[in-house]
Amino acid sequence: MKGKLFSLSFTVLLLAIVFSGCYEGNNNTSNIESNTQYGALEVYVIDRTSNIVSNAEVWLWTEENFSGNPDWIEYTNTSGKILFSDLYAGAYVVSLSVMKYFDTAEEAIAQAIHTTIKVNETTFITLQIPTQTIFEDNKTSKRPSLPGLYERALTALSNGTKIIDKLDDFIITGHEENNPGIYPIGFADLKELDIGLDSTYLYIRYWFNGTWPDNDSNWPKINGDEIHDIACNTFIDTDNNPSTGYKADGTEELFTLGYKTNTDYHFVHGYKCDPTGIDYPEEERYYVNEVNGTYMIAGLGYDYVIGVFPLLNLSLSVGQTVGIVTSIETVSYFYVHSTFDILSFDDNPSFELGDSVEIILGENRTIS
Repeated sequence: MKGKLFSLSFTVLLLAIVFSGCYEGNNNTSNIESNTQYGALEVYVIDRTSNIVSNAEVWLWTEENFSGNPDWIEYTNTSGKILFSDLYAGAYVVSLSVMKYFDTAEEAIAQAIHTTIKVNETTFITLQIPTQTIFEDNKTSKRPSLPGLYERALTALSNGTKIIDKLDDFIITGHEENNPGIYPIGFADLKELDIGLDSTYLYIRYWFNGTWPDNDSNWPKINGDEIHDIACNTFIDTDNNPSTGYKADGTEELFTLGYKTNTDYHFVHGYKCDPTGIDYPEEERYYVNEVNGTYMIAGLGYDYVIGVFPLLNLSLSVGQTVGIVTSIETVSYFYVHSTFDILSFDDNPSFELGDSVEIILGENRTIS
């Protein structure tokens, strides 16, 4: 990929890259001395909890080109690795994408790793994602307005409940305007649901059998049908009584996370509560239809997404027994539901019911 950037000092250049959002890579290696002596570099990318990160964007320069465009831009595989082979022996600099993972040039410079490639040897380097992208009230920010939010979420989730879902268990709803077949989309196939809470927030983490696209142009097209939305919905029956709540699912609270590619309102996260008992129209199902102060962590470019929901207006507390129903849906140009996956332990799950999983909030337990 060849790019066009101004020839500036390194700090100014990185600031331009970070804040312009208009960068394309550069594979120009004409300045590398041709000595026919080769080595290799393997880069391994992890997140802050040491989980592997697939599809992570990694930039590589020769040392002499470090004040300009990166010479290579590559993405990690499903094992979180990239192998740069046939590199001329010499000095190099490797970094995570400046534009994607950092707010300032200073942060990017501080984490860049200088290394030496030796003849007939492979050098191994590990990079760590510095933070999770956090979307606050549908506004993108790489730093949460509430310091330590990501760490709080991890703590609550590690002390909470994990529910393991079957893989490749998409269902055909049979409803009009829904897909009559199955699209095998890994990033819409739920594999684990984690739930935790503390005194302020409820945390819901969805793990998937694939990585979400990292930008609007990378969403899949199947048989000419382009996927453009994803929604993660969790319904919580706060009194574990399906006869209360709104009739369509028998639950009291609806929590949702998602992403839309074809609107200006890309990031969707929030919850609804206090059901009215009215099924239709949908906007009348809840007294409280939108709550601000919610957060969405990760998602795009990751194989998981975390929702953070304030406990305001919620009848939830540690030690409470509740029922959980979860569905993952995608929308395409052809279908309202192009894929539909529900949390279920049944080999042939039902669209109408799904599985209501009973959990105790705050209980450290795995259910499968």
